[in-house]
Amino acid sequence: MLVTSPPDTIDVATRICAVGGIVSFLGIGYGEKETFSLNSNVIHGKKLQIRASNAIPALYFPEGIGLLKRESST
Repeated sequence: MLVTSPPDTIDVATRICAVGGIVSFLGIGYGEKETFSLNSNVIHGKKLQIRASNAIPALYFPEGIGLLKRESST
């Protein structure tokens, strides 16, 4: 499950994610409220993995396409 909405929705994502799932979220700040709570019982009970990323696809996507084009032309 990929979460790109405000951080407080990550807890909701853990609750609806399947057993053994992965909850990934982009590290985007949302003003003053950048903290959130998680229910560790849900995470442990469902054996979930929580992954964070600071990737900003809109900035790096064109560069990635350019690298792929260069690599395929060699």
